Amino acid sequence: MKKIILVLAIMSTLLLACNSNSSKKKNTKNENGQEAASELINFHNNTLSLYKNYNEHYITEVREYLDKAEEFVLKVKNNEIAIKPSHPTFFSISSNQTSLKIPSTFGDKVNEVEKQLNIIKKSAENTLTFCDDLTTYIDAEDYKDDNGRKLQILKNKISEETKLFKLSGENLFSIITPIVTKAEEKLLEEHPLKENILSSKKLLTLIDDFTTEVVTEVENNIYDETKLQTQYNAIESQLNINKNIPVNKKANDKRSNFNNFNKRATSFLGAARKLLRTANKNRAFNNRDYLDLKSEYRQLITAYNNFVR
Repeated sequence: MKKIILVLAIMSTLLLACNSNSSKKKNTKNENGQEAASELINFHNNTLSLYKNYNEHYITEVREYLDKAEEFVLKVKNNEIAIKPSHPTFFSISSNQTSLKIPSTFGDKVNEVEKQLNIIKKSAENTLTFCDDLTTYIDAEDYKDDNGRKLQILKNKISEETKLFKLSGENLFSIITPIVTKAEEKLLEEHPLKENILSSKKLLTLIDDFTTEVVTEVENNIYDETKLQTQYNAIESQLNINKNIPVNKKANDKRSNFNNFNKRATSFLGAARKLLRTANKNRAFNNRDYLDLKSEYRQLITAYNNFVR
């Protein structure tokens, strides 16, 4: 089976609802609270967007290039036909995206948030530097002199940076998520789609748990049929609940977005059934099924973000 290229970090924290459509008059104190909550959520969303861009366009691209480079050097060593991999063309991340102002409302967590955010940025930058070093090494055909030794050194360095990137991402979002969740609750107090949003978030959390478990089992070369089936059943039950929640007439403009989110969740379950069916038969995951599941997952996140914006 073709090697499965894993998502290095699947974040369970997604873009949140930032607007309240309440028509009730608010006092100054309440308005200030709403403004502070919006500031926290905007920071969360911008940080998550930056993290995902780093992960998808830097970390994952470099790991894929590294795999191809390693395969290339091995084939050359064995006198087999080999195609030299091309250096990745990286997505440009602007300084506006990386220059994030940390809200003072994080209180005594500000310094730790800044620390973890800086580690994420530095790890991504270091990964690109090692990628450039690898390209120079391949282009100069230095592997013919050291029998691939430097490639292994660079592989270890890239692996360490990606682990650090993932760990810092987990640390960062574990710090800000509880605070941002409270901010979201503040904004959702009088929101006409409060029940729909909270139920959809619960559904996404269950889907995240399932997808993360699949990644973990692939990484560890195991297959826990019972655990995955239990998680699948929980998703199916929550989706049925979600589909039966009516859309408030005050938010009719979001009806199609909510319905589309439920359709995408249904499609995700279809991909999950296909993956489980094959895995049950072969006691291992199929690469094509995994990629289909990942594609459905991404489309689901997009549908959710369109719904809550």
